[in-house]
Amino acid sequence: MDKLRTDELILFEPEIDDASFQFENTSVDWSMLDEDLLSEHNNNDELVYADISPTVISPDDHCEANSNVTSAIPTRAESSPNSSTNDMIKHYEDKLKEKDEEIAELKEVISKQKKILKSFKYDVKSFEGRDTQVKHLTGLPTYSTLKTVYNFVEKGIVSYSDTISKEQAFVMVLMFLRLGLCFKTLAHLYQVSPTTITKYFYSTLYSLYVQLGGLLKWPEKEVLESNMPEKYRNVFEGPITVILDCFKVFTEKPGVKDAIIKMYSSYKHHYTFKELVGITPFGSISYASRPYTGRTSDKHITEQSGFMNYIKAGDVVLADRGFTVRKAVQDRGALLKVPDSASKIPIGR
Repeated sequence: MDKLRTDELILFEPEIDDASFQFENTSVDWSMLDEDLLSEHNNNDELVYADISPTVISPDDHCEANSNVTSAIPTRAESSPNSSTNDMIKHYEDKLKEKDEEIAELKEVISKQKKILKSFKYDVKSFEGRDTQVKHLTGLPTYSTLKTVYNFVEKGIVSYSDTISKEQAFVMVLMFLRLGLCFKTLAHLYQVSPTTITKYFYSTLYSLYVQLGGLLKWPEKEVLESNMPEKYRNVFEGPITVILDCFKVFTEKPGVKDAIIKMYSSYKHHYTFKELVGITPFGSISYASRPYTGRTSDKHITEQSGFMNYIKAGDVVLADRGFTVRKAVQDRGALLKVPDSASKIPIGR
């Protein structure tokens, strides 16, 4: 075969007789060329020629060569001498397993809580045997008291549909008055819209006012004397007719300028309504005035609300220092007593 200059080497297709060479069964291994195939220039810059005759190998030799090459390729384990990567993967897999177990436990807890909430319908029957919950959520002392009051007012409560029962409407109003829950919170508890809650709340509240308002009575002297706690007799040397106090209810900021001024309480630093309440020493409410704006003084409410019409000669009125109504009480032939702030006398037996 002709010699070629190494700097002018080009690819060529050898001339092979088709009868003696089958391409499908043989292949050319160019890696087996003579090591002196291409040589560098000598010091005299003379050109060196090399024999580039290809070597034809059989398929068996080709497979053996490939197997040798394959065995020379390093495996994944051999290529990563540092096993920290595998340890890290195992560490995170264990962590994921722990988190999956925690998620499963939390899902089980949530499922149980949902069942409890679903079973607790916030009606009278739901509080049976739960006096602590009754006192916390409604303000009434026991389940028996709650049931008694409901049986008394049941006929006057209006039920518009099956969405909320009479019992639920009754408990809802008590929870609102006791805890100050907003309509959206009540709607979430009862699984209804705030509009439905608003409708049931006002209708039930008015029903309770009509039916329970008549129970607010001024007691006779005989009743006061027979039920007077002994502590009051010892401290004040005689029966107490009524204990006066004003309580305030927080409201939203009014939209009218005049109402903003009248309803703002400098004592509470908030917009409020104020009512005068009279309580007997044994714990029953004997008087409740209509609501006044928060800026109204205790003296004005006491003198203008109609409370003084109940005071008779010989009565003893107990109030704090904010009630500067001594003259008005004395004009009725009664006595106003202001207890010392250090003396703590509980109301009731």
